[in-house]
Amino acid sequence: MTHFITNNLAGLIKVKKDEAFRHLQIIEECNQNGTKFTDPEFPPDETSLIRRMETPAKWRQYVWRRAPDFMGNRAKVFDNIDPNDIKQGGLGDCYFLSCLAALAERPFLIQRLFLTEQPNEAGCYAVWLNDNGEWKNFIIDDYFPCSSYNSGPVFSRGNGPEMWVLLLEKAYAKLHGSYDIIEGGDPAWALRDLTGAPWDFLDSENPDEIWNFVKESDDKGYLLTCYTKSTDIREEQNPLGIVFGHAYSILDVKQVVTDYGAERLVRIRNPWG
Repeated sequence: MTHFITNNLAGLIKVKKDEAFRHLQIIEECNQNGTKFTDPEFPPDETSLIRRMETPAKWRQYVWRRAPDFMGNRAKVFDNIDPNDIKQGGLGDCYFLSCLAALAERPFLIQRLFLTEQPNEAGCYAVWLNDNGEWKNFIIDDYFPCSSYNSGPVFSRGNGPEMWVLLLEKAYAKLHGSYDIIEGGDPAWALRDLTGAPWDFLDSENPDEIWNFVKESDDKGYLLTCYTKSTDIREEQNPLGIVFGHAYSILDVKQVVTDYGAERLVRIRNPWG
């Protein structure tokens, strides 16, 4: 019985290992055949863009271009990972991008998601995402939705010829079924999917309670995001320029002493850039 269980475990480990590194086999086969990889599970067509009826009609006019087509030969997976690399485009996934910005404060949290850290001729990339508590390898190609054959990506983009933002957004769309499905969401869920870690949440109108929660969490090195509730006016802003119905990453928390007494400062970043 022990021998049987051991053999089963060894077989399971091999299957998991083969699955985790399947992208290497794909890249090798494409290089041998002189072809590029096109993901059959998440193809560059309308099915990967649209699953909901209310999606804007203009999405049906988008075209798919490979990263080298709009980045040239300078394309790379990442260079110096930084929150300022992230630019939100025409997809309402600020909750997801704000989480990416929080992770980018510690670049290794982004790097560890990538099994493919260098560009390749096959256009095949693999990243880890946590799906309901299980880490899974998502293999994607380097096709991205663009508004025309002469333009860059219509959704998220990097600050320069880096692909990590686009690749993670595409992998997240594949995880959930399409790009339009990841419009709107909770930052807590996105953080869970990107880290596999538990999360906590506070909704309070008490400034002291909020400050203590945020400051204590920051002191412990937790990843922090925040969001505002929606109003009847799309992208309405308050006098401080904070957008309603929008998510932000919290990059720093400080209490400083001024001539007028102690002030509490929270540094947040808008994924719009």
